[in-house]
Amino acid sequence: MSAIAIRIITALAPLLLTPALGWAIGNGTLNFGGGEKDIILLVPWLVWAIGFATAALVHWWRHAGLGPSLLRAAVWATGVLIFVGLAFALLAFGRGRPPLNRPARRAIAS
Repeated sequence: MSAIAIRIITALAPLLLTPALGWAIGNGTLNFGGGEKDIILLVPWLVWAIGFATAALVHWWRHAGLGPSLLRAAVWATGVLIFVGLAFALLAFGRGRPPLNRPARRAIAS
């Protein structure tokens, strides 16, 4: 197998395994104890897989070796996943509370 095919397969392997993971979770082969909510675990997997594929192909374009490029791609994809998770957490932090610069409204009892 040529070096190009090995690079492409290793870069896209997590992304190509996403449907199989979804099928295994949907069938109950993989059970994480959340019932139907287990399928939500595919979202972070998919974000990580897209980040990994992008970083691995960028490192290939920069002529890095296979091992170091896959290691850097895994670190980069994990960083992207943490960044997206923190962004969602910070967005959710301000929801459900009144803004700090306005006093809260009081209910009028009748």
